Amino acid sequence: MSVRSSHGGKKLLKLVRSPVSSHFPIGCRRIAFSHSAGNATDFHDYAQQIDPSEPLVLIVGAMAHGNVLDLIGGDVLCSSLSISKYPLSAACAISRILGSLERRLGVL
Repeated sequence: MSVRSSHGGKKLLKLVRSPVSSHFPIGCRRIAFSHSAGNATDFHDYAQQIDPSEPLVLIVGAMAHGNVLDLIGGDVLCSSLSISKYPLSAACAISRILGSLERRLGVL
């Protein structure tokens, strides 16, 4: 199953079968973000420790019901972080995460 563009039929999103970890790059750092992960971490400081050449898999758990940490297996995660003392929408969480990574990589 996939989602295609209305203009030209370009594939925008493809659903993959479980386990999703079989689709991750080899040797990647896997980070899950969830409000329930514990104490809030300044992700900008955390991003400074990430090697720019290291592949990343970011799992964002901005869900109305449930917990992303319960949905993914322990073998999938390297670390889990909370980036706010408050629950954030997925858009806000992704904006914070990508903004920190852009600053880390010097993207203007």
